[in-house]
Amino acid sequence: MRKLLTIPAAVAGVFLCVSPAAADEGTSVSIGSDECGIATVTFTNPTDFEFFGDYQVGSESGTADEVTGETIAEGPLAGQKWGNVFHLTPIAAGDEETVPVEVPVDTPDLNGDGVITVRAWIDRGPEQHFFAPAESVDVDLCEPEPTTPPKPEEPGDDPENPGEEPGEQPGGENPGDEPGNPEKPGNDGDDKGGKGGDNGDDKGGEPSETDDGVAPVTMPGPTSSAPVTVDAVSANDDLADTGVSGTLMWLVPAGAALLAVGGGTVWLSRRKGEHGA
Repeated sequence: MRKLLTIPAAVAGVFLCVSPAAADEGTSVSIGSDECGIATVTFTNPTDFEFFGDYQVGSESGTADEVTGETIAEGPLAGQKWGNVFHLTPIAAGDEETVPVEVPVDTPDLNGDGVITVRAWIDRGPEQHFFAPAESVDVDLCEPEPTTPPKPEEPGDDPENPGEEPGEQPGGENPGDEPGNPEKPGNDGDDKGGKGGDNGDDKGGEPSETDDGVAPVTMPGPTSSAPVTVDAVSANDDLADTGVSGTLMWLVPAGAALLAVGGGTVWLSRRKGEHGA
């Protein structure tokens, strides 16, 4: 009788020892969110097989694979159908994987409450009874960063002319102006069309004292083809210095005297002839 009681007790002890160990060998998922736009998923795989975890952000649709639509036969997901694949994450045997999941600001918010649900699970691997059911967390969407409108350009901030002040005339001050004396303008160039200088060199100015009535030389313009007009000589001026002015000075009166003597001789000869006859 004691032997019969001992055998069932031993068998029950074996089942009690094995069952908890078998239950602890399954995979598991944990998920949380401590800040806007971020969820943290942890996949744990204490088994001797490689498994694949997955997660879904909001209402994204995923992609079908070779088992999508088939029914899971055993384990914690028995009776459910395999869904699509979203972000398949391998988990090595006896290892753990932590995945930071970023929820973009432009993620579609179907409820309109600014909250996106992130789900995670393990349902791909060699042993269905080691699968882990889905866990989820609500993640608050982050506020989009405000955009700063471009600063309008202020007058005078021309990048091509950084030194010009608003209202300044192109070219700045006259180059000849004396600093600190605004009432005395300087020489702004050649004074074209104005009163000539002391020597009458400026174009359009008055002749100097040494010109003595000599007409100014007419100079051709930059594009003129007209010949240069030589200054006219006044009646009061000396002849041009050609090297023979002295000779001309005594030849003219000498010639006049010779003409006068010759004319007088002819006249006297005629008078004598008339009276002698």
